[in-house]
Amino acid sequence: MDYRSKILPRVHLIFGLFCIGGLMIVFSVLKIRLSDGKAYADQIKKNFRVEQQRGVRGNLLAVNGDILVAPTVTYDASLDPMVIQSKDLPDLPAACSCIADVIGRTGDYWEGKILQKRAQKSKFLRIHSELSIQQYKQLKKCPILQRNKNLGGLIARPREDRLYLHDSMAKVALGIVDSGRGKRGLEIAFESQLSGDSLDVLYKRDSHGTFLPEDGPRRIPEPGKDLVLSLDIPAQEIVETVLRNCVKRSAADHGSAILMEVATGKVRALANMKRGTDGRVRNSSQNFAVVEQLELGSVMKPPAILSLLDQGKVHPNTELNIGNGIRVYHKKAFKDPVRFHGDSVVTVARALQLSSNVAMVDLMSRHYQEPEDYVDVYLRGYGFKQASGLEFQGEIAPIYAPYSKLSLPSLGIGYEIRVNPMQVLNFYNTVANDGTFMKPSIVEAVIKEGELLEEFNPDVISSSIVKHPSAISELQRMLKDVVAKGTAKGAHSPMIPIAGKTGTARIYDSTGSGWEVEDYVCSFVGYFPADRPKYSCIVVVNYPTIPSEPTGGKVAAPAVKEIAEKMLVLHPELLPRLEENGRLVAEESMPEIKSAMQQDIVQILQASNIPVELNESTEWVRPKIRGSVIAMDDGGPIYHGENRVPDVVGMGIRDALYILENKGMQVAAKGKGKVIEQFPAPGASYQENMIVNLALQ
Repeated sequence: MDYRSKILPRVHLIFGLFCIGGLMIVFSVLKIRLSDGKAYADQIKKNFRVEQQRGVRGNLLAVNGDILVAPTVTYDASLDPMVIQSKDLPDLPAACSCIADVIGRTGDYWEGKILQKRAQKSKFLRIHSELSIQQYKQLKKCPILQRNKNLGGLIARPREDRLYLHDSMAKVALGIVDSGRGKRGLEIAFESQLSGDSLDVLYKRDSHGTFLPEDGPRRIPEPGKDLVLSLDIPAQEIVETVLRNCVKRSAADHGSAILMEVATGKVRALANMKRGTDGRVRNSSQNFAVVEQLELGSVMKPPAILSLLDQGKVHPNTELNIGNGIRVYHKKAFKDPVRFHGDSVVTVARALQLSSNVAMVDLMSRHYQEPEDYVDVYLRGYGFKQASGLEFQGEIAPIYAPYSKLSLPSLGIGYEIRVNPMQVLNFYNTVANDGTFMKPSIVEAVIKEGELLEEFNPDVISSSIVKHPSAISELQRMLKDVVAKGTAKGAHSPMIPIAGKTGTARIYDSTGSGWEVEDYVCSFVGYFPADRPKYSCIVVVNYPTIPSEPTGGKVAAPAVKEIAEKMLVLHPELLPRLEENGRLVAEESMPEIKSAMQQDIVQILQASNIPVELNESTEWVRPKIRGSVIAMDDGGPIYHGENRVPDVVGMGIRDALYILENKGMQVAAKGKGKVIEQFPAPGASYQENMIVNLALQ
């Protein structure tokens, strides 16, 4: 037998064995795939899972860079008692005492728990479900726990939350976050910018059923970007405080207010207040200013008048006969308030001052044939065609009722069109801006680590909403007279000229029973200073019950006046200039100035060329008018000696905090505005770590 005949059988044998092995492998794979695959897959799903780890969410910043909303991290902390080695047990009492100092309870309690779990061979002991980052860092310094989780046993799963640094201020506009994603407000509108990157993290179930993260190097997810808003914190505080008090005084159900910069369309403050079942008025969870569509009544008369002024069909001195204050149109009686029946012949300007419904019926029926002639050609061009464009989800375009024979006069007096406060303010802001229509905005920029990534510049929608600029000028003068001589006298201020229009409308019952006789929505919308507008502002109050016959002039106009006057403290350049003889405005017309540092108040007053009498004895003062000057009066000592509690009544919270904390005292403040009460009282003996309680309003 030659060599070939000896080797060949062996090769065949080896080849056959390989073939058999291959077939067995193929068979096993097919069996797993077709028969046992689901069981294995279920086993993997049962014991492993993948969770997303997100990058830190971006901040929401005020226009000056102060943080409004910031990310905060809490930890779900647990301990694996089984990884603690026997040689480390002598250190266990010290470790447990450290845990007790951070978490609470006693060292003996935690030592007993750990030993009990070890006896049960349990690998899981929950320590705390919401550890702060400071507590987590302290735990990491405890004996035994300072090692990694495989030796020290500490397991902490981070959970991101949002920290509102100004409590509930503008919270409905800022929005909320749920499970790491924006759900409302700007948080959802700018989700892609605010949210960071996400990474998949593998978790494995241990023998006791607890999912623990697998070890291994991980890339840190990229954090989100910061959003710079146009909101101004001091202005927001003013608007919220005034609106809250307005809803309280009128015993209303809810209200909204917006403050907007005329030249840019930037929203500087936006507030929404709601009365709770306990009677308290709080920041609402609903953004009424943007999403609530209402028939707002007489605030919609100026758009109708502007359309006629622009066509040259009327001028401010055009006379109208309103008779006895009742006009029947297609069997519908339109009425004026009884107090106006004495003026049977009025000009268009006077009709607007009186908010005459009869005059508007006459104008609309005489100069328009069909509702489309007014709505399509003019009203939609004034901003009442689509949503305002403000960066919120949920806003809808104005809602027009189906046209009927009564539509023309109804539209002229603010019915048969449902609009939100933002859309109405847009129109008045455009009038204040000499006809230039700006897109409203509440976002200034997107930044990351201080670097500007995207800037939102003022956006001009239309350079002019009229053909004839004189129409805007005429309406501006008419709106000034509405405040000086008409229904909006409640908005008249001796400190700052205001122009605008009141609105009082019955609220329509959506169930179909018609307009509610006793329920009203009261509003005022305008701008200031009237001669050189800086801000436009709207206040809308729903379901007021005080006074018994609520009107926009009684309920909402005084609120806008108060906002305008308080804004003078922030912007003294808005104050009217002194007369040539240097006469100082009367004391009752001076803006209220809180107790503050003398140099800050002097800077404000000198910017307005108001004479000031300095006080060299103290740096903290309360201004008082004395003759032709404003004196820096200490009003009683603010400091009562080194070991006494300072007097901070009348101050803003920032100044009060500055004084008290520099004295080593802790502060607990409640409310907003200025300090109206403090405890312990001024001059009380100072004790170490004393807490001073402040009530603000």
